[in-house]
Amino acid sequence: MIKPEAFAQKLLSWSQDIDRNLPWKLSKNAYHIWLSEIILQQTRVEQGLPYYLRFISRYPTISEFAAAPEDDIFKLWEGLGYYSRARNMIRTAQEITRNYDGSFPEDINTLIQLPGIGPYTAAAIASFAFDKPHAVVDGNVIRVVARILGISEPVQWPQTLASIKSFVDAAIPQNQAAAFNQAIMDFGALHCTPKNPDCQSCEFGDYCLAKTTETVPNIPLKLKNKPKKERFFHYYLVFDPDKSFALVGKRGNSDIWKHLHELPLIETKDAQAPGLRDLNRFLPDKSFSDPVLLRICNQQLTHQKINFHFYEITTCNWPKEGDYQPTSKSEIRNLAFPRTLREFMDSYFPE
Repeated sequence: MIKPEAFAQKLLSWSQDIDRNLPWKLSKNAYHIWLSEIILQQTRVEQGLPYYLRFISRYPTISEFAAAPEDDIFKLWEGLGYYSRARNMIRTAQEITRNYDGSFPEDINTLIQLPGIGPYTAAAIASFAFDKPHAVVDGNVIRVVARILGISEPVQWPQTLASIKSFVDAAIPQNQAAAFNQAIMDFGALHCTPKNPDCQSCEFGDYCLAKTTETVPNIPLKLKNKPKKERFFHYYLVFDPDKSFALVGKRGNSDIWKHLHELPLIETKDAQAPGLRDLNRFLPDKSFSDPVLLRICNQQLTHQKINFHFYEITTCNWPKEGDYQPTSKSEIRNLAFPRTLREFMDSYFPE
């Protein structure tokens, strides 16, 4: 089995010929690194890059980010999903501005105390911004080390992750933490990929236990996830006769997509459409047309599957009060909606 020090030496040699042209790679700005790390959680690089560039352009400093209205942050975030990330970013930016004079602390234990910053993100900020010797263990790193060491146990097990982190910690060269962590992440992303890794020309071909035992396709071993909860959302696009306004509300604190905007919603136990009486929750009795089904689609979230049914209704009598209010087309374009609702709204309210 290869020694951690030899692994690091060969990895850094490999990385000299690699140039992933990502704007945060060579940055020592902790704000930029934090922003990129949060965006790239649950998000591919090619999808997250435009969001990163828009945030940096709109809010060049964390103090400007902290002072931004919440709805503006949500609008910039729209389409990335997992909106708890955006809410935690707002809280962290405000805390950094208020308690740390607008500068991220260098200590990893202090970083972990900030909202939305766990061990991985804290290690990334400490390593990439301040060159602290902390292992940044993401999915790429887990895969590379598990194959090198021939680890056959499930990588979700705490003891398995501890073994991987111990190896990476031991491999980090003195004063080269940022370069090493970036190199191993790049190696996993570009070379030791989940499918069809380039084992024939691998720098570690003579040392990789997964290769020598012909178990590369089976490593890392992941336990199967539990079946996802299935939910049925019936959304109603309620227009006035001229289709100049539509009813829009804002979600609360007790469910997914907190504080984002949405159309009038009725959730059911199955795909069967709600009855007309159910629509009286947000429309006066007998004041609207029969619903017309416009679209059926679904969205996979981490722990649940959302089935969407979109309907159109016309009304001559807006509700006098309630959770949904008439909203103009121009206003709707500037509001933040969950991704599937935004895609649906854009098809009916094109710019």
